[in-house]
Amino acid sequence: MQGLYFDFLLKNKINNVMNMKKTLIVLFIILVIIQLTSFNLYELKNYELACCGSGGGGP
Repeated sequence: MQGLYFDFLLKNKINNVMNMKKTLIVLFIILVIIQLTSFNLYELKNYELACCGSGGGGP
């Protein structure tokens, strides 16, 4: 009986670790996407300031 219970605990632990890994991977992907989009927005702002801002007739 004790062996079965231990086996159950071990399986639960493995499942928890797998779920944690999945959660961490998802969070990491979300963070990367946020970084990329914020970087792109920043670049766009700079580009607008350089080319079209203050009447500089860019492309």
